[in-house]
Amino acid sequence: MSKELHATYYWDHFQYVLRYVQKHYTPILSVEETLFIEHYQALSMPAQCLFLRLCSRNPTWFRVDKLSYAEIPNIDSACNSLEKAGFLEYLHVDSVESLGTLFSIFTRKECGELALSISSEYRIPSALSKVEAIDFLTERLADTKLIQALIDRFGSLVRPLQSDMLEFIQFLFFGSTARDMTDFVVRDLGHRQFMEVPDDELIPFFNDRLEVIQKWKISRWRQELRDLPKEDSANDLAIRWESDIWPMVDELTDKTAGAFERSLFELARRFEGETNIEKALALYERSLMPNSLERRIRILHKLGRKTEAMDWALVGLEITVNPQELHFFEDYLAKQDSNSSIKRVTKSLKAAEKVVIPIEFQGKVEQGVIEHYKGLGYEAYFTENQLWKNLIGLIAWDLIFDLNKQSFHHPFQYAPSAFHTEEFSLETLSAFYDRLTILDDFSSCMDYLRRVSSAQHGILNPYVDWFSLDLYLMESFLQRVPTESLKNICLHFWKNPSTHAKGFPDLFIFRGQEYAFIEVKSPNDHLSAIQHDWHQYFKEQSVEIKLLRVVWK
Repeated sequence: MSKELHATYYWDHFQYVLRYVQKHYTPILSVEETLFIEHYQALSMPAQCLFLRLCSRNPTWFRVDKLSYAEIPNIDSACNSLEKAGFLEYLHVDSVESLGTLFSIFTRKECGELALSISSEYRIPSALSKVEAIDFLTERLADTKLIQALIDRFGSLVRPLQSDMLEFIQFLFFGSTARDMTDFVVRDLGHRQFMEVPDDELIPFFNDRLEVIQKWKISRWRQELRDLPKEDSANDLAIRWESDIWPMVDELTDKTAGAFERSLFELARRFEGETNIEKALALYERSLMPNSLERRIRILHKLGRKTEAMDWALVGLEITVNPQELHFFEDYLAKQDSNSSIKRVTKSLKAAEKVVIPIEFQGKVEQGVIEHYKGLGYEAYFTENQLWKNLIGLIAWDLIFDLNKQSFHHPFQYAPSAFHTEEFSLETLSAFYDRLTILDDFSSCMDYLRRVSSAQHGILNPYVDWFSLDLYLMESFLQRVPTESLKNICLHFWKNPSTHAKGFPDLFIFRGQEYAFIEVKSPNDHLSAIQHDWHQYFKEQSVEIKLLRVVWK
């Protein structure tokens, strides 16, 4: 049954955000930001509501006669209040504004009506599209005349001001520009459930003004890069990156270093896409992050500078721990040492057992292999990463959401802020190791898993997928895989969460006490480095695993 939101739900949500920001960030707010909050709070509630409504919508400009909200009884009065307080402006003849932006809110028919309201000589030919119709008018009429005609024909037009300040306040609350106020709505409608964290347990994401400004600048710049049309050059954004982002390099904080590196990598990749290889290479050369190192090596190799490429691959071996990234450096060096060298992962795939599957399963190859094993009397399930993640997520639920030890900054986190970091793994490793003793007693373990599943059902957890959670399958899995192997695999996962939460075999099959994990590869598919890493580890732990290459019939 769907829930209904009350009329001013969005106002309540923003008031919550403001209380949070004032509680945690007042000492580091600028004068401008402090005044924004004070002036906003001094507005009447209808004016506050209208400001939030306008800022949440896509158009830049709005027709006042089209604005209608049940909770705002007098739109004109609210607009006037906002204008006086500097939160809104009316369109005037002398407004400096792109006509394209203005016309975006009007239909093709309305553009035609506007033309005729000026003069019949400006009748727009019916064959013209909206874009062509706008060009037709702007080529014949001065901007001021068109703007006046818009106002005369359609009445007052307004747009909100200081929307960037509103975005900044939300950014402080979430600690990121990737989240927004829709999280409140999604929660209130019951589409997502989050672990409840008391307000007094929430702590601010940022520690000081430097962290705030650095991440704000980087996040805004990255968004502009993502929004840049593919056909447009990134040169102007690159100039801004050099002037606004690169100078931060010597003062980067822990909270901004990752975003900085990602901005560099994204810009370099953009230049690669534009086939501006020299610019891309110059950017990659500023970073020792494995992804940038890999791209640098690939470009150097392509340019014939193989000695340099090998030198940097050696650097990559020294500083990289991620198995997938590590395999690239190892295999690149191996290829240079021997032209006949084949990647280890490719060798594994070439040596894999073959299974013949009907061609109708092309595009759903795993299902074809499942049907193959069912025909042999096995129970077979597509499990991939989720079987293991569900087990760990349920076993370690209270370790993940331990409010005494982990940090939560807002109510919409599905895990602590440090969850995917090495620090989290190290701090919780001893407790997780102790928790794994629950696997020693099958009956007690299943009782525990059922209790946690029942008590927390539907609440977001970084590992648990409620749609795929199957306690019968979990029971079958735990009954057959050796306990010590289970413990070691879970521990290996927990020590390396950022890299080892993926790459598990596709299928789990069993018949009686016989079982196996199956990695399925279609004729043109490849084995990834992390999959190869897990396969090797499963073998070390004496866990039955097969790599199958499908042959169509």
